[in-house]
Amino acid sequence: MSPREATRVEDLMVKSVSWMAGIKWFSQVLSWGTTLFIVRILTPNDYGIFGLAAVYVGLVAMLMEFGLGSAIVNMRNLSASQLAQINTVSLLMGLTCFAFSWCAAEPISRILGSAKLQSVIIALSTTFIIKALWTVPHSLLRKDMRFRSIAVFEGIEAVLLSICLIVLAMMGYAYWALVLAYVLSALVRTFLAVISRPCRFALPKFTQVKGILSFSRDIIVARLSWYTYSKADIFIVGQTLGTAATGAYELARTVARIPVEKITGLITTILPPFLSSAQNEDLSLRKYMVKVTQGLSIITFPLTIALFIFAEDIVILFFGENWLIVITPLRVLAASSTLNSIEPLFSQMIVAKQETEFLMKINLFAAITMPICFWGASQWGTGGIAMVWLLINPVCQFPLYRKSLQRIELPWSGYLRCLWPATNGVVFMGLVIFLLRKTMADDVHSIPILLIQSSAGGVTYVAVLLAFHRNVLRQFYDLITRQRILHKRNTKLVIANS
Repeated sequence: MSPREATRVEDLMVKSVSWMAGIKWFSQVLSWGTTLFIVRILTPNDYGIFGLAAVYVGLVAMLMEFGLGSAIVNMRNLSASQLAQINTVSLLMGLTCFAFSWCAAEPISRILGSAKLQSVIIALSTTFIIKALWTVPHSLLRKDMRFRSIAVFEGIEAVLLSICLIVLAMMGYAYWALVLAYVLSALVRTFLAVISRPCRFALPKFTQVKGILSFSRDIIVARLSWYTYSKADIFIVGQTLGTAATGAYELARTVARIPVEKITGLITTILPPFLSSAQNEDLSLRKYMVKVTQGLSIITFPLTIALFIFAEDIVILFFGENWLIVITPLRVLAASSTLNSIEPLFSQMIVAKQETEFLMKINLFAAITMPICFWGASQWGTGGIAMVWLLINPVCQFPLYRKSLQRIELPWSGYLRCLWPATNGVVFMGLVIFLLRKTMADDVHSIPILLIQSSAGGVTYVAVLLAFHRNVLRQFYDLITRQRILHKRNTKLVIANS
């Protein structure tokens, strides 16, 4: 990749992140506002019925997609005929999952003890067919790096979803407001993707789609394995420590993920097509790995370490003393989130290199090892179970780290060097906060003291980056500045042409 082409790709990535981040935060704020409004109309029972059905539908939807989206994004030489055949395979899987859910709805509702679930599961299962039609067009939009279109579509979907929820809730549809709004949003999402990037259908020929299905099989097994061990901790807490501990641990998991979930999710949504476009250029892949890891660590490390430090203050001030049991698992999970924020990049690199079988084996190993360790650690309570994420998960994933760096010929010293600015900053940040907590009343929990200490830590972190890592900040600043200049130039061209 030439320097000029590399610059163009970097600009496109920054623009994509900007569009997706803006729309996702807009959608999140809109969702919070809508929820605060309709929660006064709907009942906990309404949310319970929808939530139970959504757990089943979400799991089946993941199976139905079968990793076809990842295959389309990462396999660069797919012909129009192969894409048409995959589109047919996707539709057939959607129809199959819908038929299965139609038959399974009644026994599932009986097992869960709610007759209302049967019709809700059937209604939500119509989205299997709808999403089956969405998979290929949406994946092609991602492959073409048309993230601006994807962002606009998500914004339209979010607005229509909120309007539908509010109107149906006010009309007295109860839990059906949630169900119908979910189906409508799937319809809107699919319609916009299909008209923007249509794809025809063709009769599947096994010899032509065998490689694609093999790739997607590895992806779906890896995802199911990840789903198994990522949910195993909460299941084992519930089985061994009781309801109260389960609620406390779930709250700790939710809060610990807040600093990194949105940021990491955004990057892992946008990054795959850029990696796949350079899958045969190790130099470009090394640059992506270093720059993205460096950027993610600079943003997420101070957030997770601050959460680790202030866990007790946050729990007492915002949750109350009834939730003191949350403090220990929250601290441990916040520390593990520091590593989790950069971990997805390794799996993305392996997928881009089309070594999905290796990823599948790593996740299968973790799906066996992690639940056993969770069970053994349960004798030390929720803190012990949380420690498995901090100590055992990196061990399970280490072969993935090593393989990813080997495949792009990036030495460990080079990788660790890109983590140094954030690590250096959080060390000084932690030291300043520690000294402040020693000089101030350490046993007094108040919002003013929390603000003073966190602000001092934040200022220290930025000061360290400016003092010792100014060149790194300069690179990101130049990248953003160049994007703003290009935007102004394009705006002037549009005005001139009009």
